[in-house]
Amino acid sequence: VGFARYRFSAKFYLMAMFFVIFDLEAVFVYAWAVSARESGWPGYIEMVVFLLILVAGLAYLWRVGALEWAPKPRVLPAPRVGADDETHINPASAARRRAK
Repeated sequence: VGFARYRFSAKFYLMAMFFVIFDLEAVFVYAWAVSARESGWPGYIEMVVFLLILVAGLAYLWRVGALEWAPKPRVLPAPRVGADDETHINPASAARRRAK
């Protein structure tokens, strides 16, 4: 019943890839936790470097807005009021200025 081919946004696929990448991180951290005593300090330092790289990647994705579902609303600039635009605001004051 209905059409079988629905279009999904590219954001959906990007979010799924991010989930797989960061979910795979949990597998590596769990494996390290199981062998933490055998790996010693070198293993600890390697895991800290690994986690710092992943946190830096997450911070980058967050900063560029890759984790946002909807685009940010655009803020339009306020209209500029200058000497040319004064006639649209108050024609009487513009006439007085021209008379001087």
